[in-house]
Amino acid sequence: MKYILLLLMIVTLQAKQAKKASNDVCDSTCRDNKATAALNKKPFVSTALVATAASGPAADTPPASQNNIKTLELLQKLQSVLKEKKDETLPEFAPSRSLRPSDKDTNNIPALRQILQSLGYLEKATDSPFFDAELEKAIKAFQVGHCLKADGIIGDETKARINWTYEKRLTMVNSSISELQKLVFTDRTVVVNVPTYTMYAYENQKLVMRMKAVVGNRGRPTPLMTSYINGLEFNPAWVVPETILSQDHLPKIQNDPNFFETSNIEVQDHDGNDIDPSTVDWSEVDVHDFPYVFKQKPGKKNALGLVKFNLQNNEAVYMHDTSQPKAFREASRALSSGCIRLEKAGKFACWLLDLDKDAVKEIIDTGETEARPLEKLIAVHIVYSPVWIEEQQEKNKVLWGDDPYKQEPSPFY
Repeated sequence: MKYILLLLMIVTLQAKQAKKASNDVCDSTCRDNKATAALNKKPFVSTALVATAASGPAADTPPASQNNIKTLELLQKLQSVLKEKKDETLPEFAPSRSLRPSDKDTNNIPALRQILQSLGYLEKATDSPFFDAELEKAIKAFQVGHCLKADGIIGDETKARINWTYEKRLTMVNSSISELQKLVFTDRTVVVNVPTYTMYAYENQKLVMRMKAVVGNRGRPTPLMTSYINGLEFNPAWVVPETILSQDHLPKIQNDPNFFETSNIEVQDHDGNDIDPSTVDWSEVDVHDFPYVFKQKPGKKNALGLVKFNLQNNEAVYMHDTSQPKAFREASRALSSGCIRLEKAGKFACWLLDLDKDAVKEIIDTGETEARPLEKLIAVHIVYSPVWIEEQQEKNKVLWGDDPYKQEPSPFY
């Protein structure tokens, strides 16, 4: 009997030690981020539950429905137009140099006018060889519609897109339709389209909000997936991931003696003890066995901004505000380390919580980190659709996407 009791004691002790080890791992990565830890206690809802209505929704998962969003309908109309044009040949546009406003090119500019008219960027094509104000306006609109810098200058990238054939554009539209037809919508659904760097929010399949997004760069891409937002975290702290810490921050520390003063980052060891960074020889730190945890305190300088949207997934990716709003001015916005930054995070927070901006501002103004779980999970689709059509009151806007992750020839070409 004594041996049995002893065995039970050993098993219990091992279980406690295993639990403590598990907690230690969490503490080393989530320390001072208890709000996120609380949200993550909710069980992960698999993609299958939102993708397959027959499997039955989870208790807090809104019922899914067939996808009938307006963008899909508009893409199908564009598909019909391009099917009729796919065998047509575009006029030859092959300038030997960049073209700028006020330039003259007898052969190429008349051809350019014809192409822009056929694509809907120019109302009427003339034989004028001059790069006039009307043509400049059309080129800038073309560049915006193709996720390019709208500078009015026809360089290599703009020229390449001008020369896309109708068949190539049809292939892109076909891929986009196929991508969107896979999506299943709940009463509130969010779609982030990587190639157009945009987030769309739908309520009962009606578009209610759109905003610019920054996505992962090619080396650290944003994973394509279906997930859920289960809550928000106001005034979040940021525990710097090891990849960013070793590859980005450590080189900056070695070159900038004022790094810790300007970055608002604190240093701790893996037991949670505070470390004075001035006592560490950062040139000798082993990046493969990094002994420290970097934590950025909440506030406007925090990389996550003032609100974080907890996205349930196994990739450690989420959506958040940012301390670097200038990035939204860029045409190509594959600039993050995988997470999704939102241009108007406060507006998105108001929509998710059904609060007005004054109520959200009051929460933020406390300066305290606070988690707000959602009553219902919000479905989020992160997709790679080469073409998107935005609903506009006067004229729908076609966006021909960038290809930041170089997925050609599939699905683009």
